[in-house]
Amino acid sequence: MAHELRGQGGTFGYPLISVFGKSLYGFTSPGAVYSDSHLEIVKAHIDSMRVVINDRIEGDGGRLGLELSKGLQVAIAKHTKVESGKAPAKGSAKPTPKR
Repeated sequence: MAHELRGQGGTFGYPLISVFGKSLYGFTSPGAVYSDSHLEIVKAHIDSMRVVINDRIEGDGGRLGLELSKGLQVAIAKHTKVESGKAPAKGSAKPTPKR
């Protein structure tokens, strides 16, 4: 499902869905380790995508898109830190700037 979201979001005018789908795919792809913290990260992705869909946030979403991306990064960092005892590598769930 995450693979489909990352590929189809931009096609339908919702590139943030693709950005969040790509990040979600990284957490749910084959070989991923599952835990309670991992579930919270998946929920954070779903919540971010739900906002994009419900509010019909197109393009990069402007300020709201950046806030959603930052919120997702915070959730990822928080729950990854809980799991491993350290923060994850930067770069997850960042929207691609408009050109």
